[in-house]
Amino acid sequence: MAKERGEAHLVAMLSRLRWAMPTATALLSVSYVLFEHRILLRSALNAHIIRELLFFGLVGPFLAGLVLEWATEAALARHRAREELRERNRQLAGLNSISEAVNRSLDLQEVLDEALDRVMDLLQVDVGEVRLLREGTLRLESYRGLSPGFVDADRVVALGECLCGLAAYHSRPFTVNDLRVAPAVTRRACLDDGLRSIMCVPVISKTRVVGVIHVGCRQPRAFSPQEEAFLAAIGRQIGMAIENASLYARVKALNRELEARVRERTIELERARREIAQKAQQLQKLLAETVQIQERERARIAHDMHNGVIQLIAGALYEVQAAKDAATTNPDRMHACLEAALELIQQIEAETRRTIYDLRPPILDAKGLIPALRQYAFRYQDLTGIPCSLHVSGAPRRLSTDAEVAIYRVVQEALHNIQCHARATMAEVLVRFGPRGLWLMIRDDGQGFDPQAVACHADRHLGLVGMRERIQSVGGHLEIEAEPGRGTSIVIRIPAQAFAREEVR
Repeated sequence: MAKERGEAHLVAMLSRLRWAMPTATALLSVSYVLFEHRILLRSALNAHIIRELLFFGLVGPFLAGLVLEWATEAALARHRAREELRERNRQLAGLNSISEAVNRSLDLQEVLDEALDRVMDLLQVDVGEVRLLREGTLRLESYRGLSPGFVDADRVVALGECLCGLAAYHSRPFTVNDLRVAPAVTRRACLDDGLRSIMCVPVISKTRVVGVIHVGCRQPRAFSPQEEAFLAAIGRQIGMAIENASLYARVKALNRELEARVRERTIELERARREIAQKAQQLQKLLAETVQIQERERARIAHDMHNGVIQLIAGALYEVQAAKDAATTNPDRMHACLEAALELIQQIEAETRRTIYDLRPPILDAKGLIPALRQYAFRYQDLTGIPCSLHVSGAPRRLSTDAEVAIYRVVQEALHNIQCHARATMAEVLVRFGPRGLWLMIRDDGQGFDPQAVACHADRHLGLVGMRERIQSVGGHLEIEAEPGRGTSIVIRIPAQAFAREEVR
């Protein structure tokens, strides 16, 4: 600091001596020549003395003036160079401080506010603003020193409009040192806000313009090329910070999206775990119920065989034995006993066929699903008194054995539920064969039920669970459509992969 004051004092002193020294030199030289010739030598004024007076009065001061002029210019150049170096160091320090400030945070608004504060402090300007390019327009993101009226009226600037729009559109700085001289280059809002000098530079990220920095003064000011270059360098720094902030924002958005997906997937996995646990519990109960049904069915078959077939066989054996005893003594009684035995054997055959049909109808394997359903609908109507119709559309085709058995058992179970629970006056089975597979519906006009309530207590309705599991086991899908008082519909969809090659005839 002392060295700078010394240089300034030296420049001021040389500036004063630049005129004082030649004048003093001329006076001293003339005085000496006159003193020497007129006083000491007592010579008269002649041409020789006049030449000496002209030489020492003009040449000496001229040479002294040249030397002092050179010294003054050298001192001024040194002083200006030192001032420029100091200003450049100040700008570099400011640029480094701005770089540190914008790199210290990844929040875009904080970066813009911090950078604008540093720029205004370094350039000693009255107002400043940063606009970012969004959807083809420059939007005001950060500002200092502007009036509320200016902010409201000039929040959005189009590309190519005003100095800001020109700087962004042409990707180069624009400077106006006095707006009163060239008022047409800017919008009215700048003049109304009292701005007189403006400098705008583009904010560049990599190779594209992402915004502008706009600084201004309320008094005319000549912005130097060094200040323009300095502000352009700051624009590049802010562009890099904007790119980093944008990347950080995208990373944060991706992280939030990833966290949301993880939470969603965790919830789905937890839901799936609960559903699997619930399904396992239902299947366990269904298995136990199936075993009980099997045991009850075996007990029923054994009871029917004991009370029906076995007694009929015993009666037939008794009639045969009676016919054998009467074979030699009473031919008429023998024939009567044989007739009774034949009738009993026919009853045994009918009872056995009925039992076999209940276990698995032979027509299902012999002719397929549609004939078996038609036969069952007839028998169901005869036994229950509930009208039951079968409607088939499309070209019937055979399905795999597992698929036909599963569908048949589900229809059988659904019609049984209609008989026991629906209080229906009619039931019908609709079957449609198509290129995508088989569609089947069992519906009634009964009292219906609430499917949501049933789903919440699935362990109490294992019959419905078993029906769905049967259809899913052959690759199909089962839906239940019901409403209290509006009847029930059970829809089955079987994919085309379940079709066999041969058609039902």
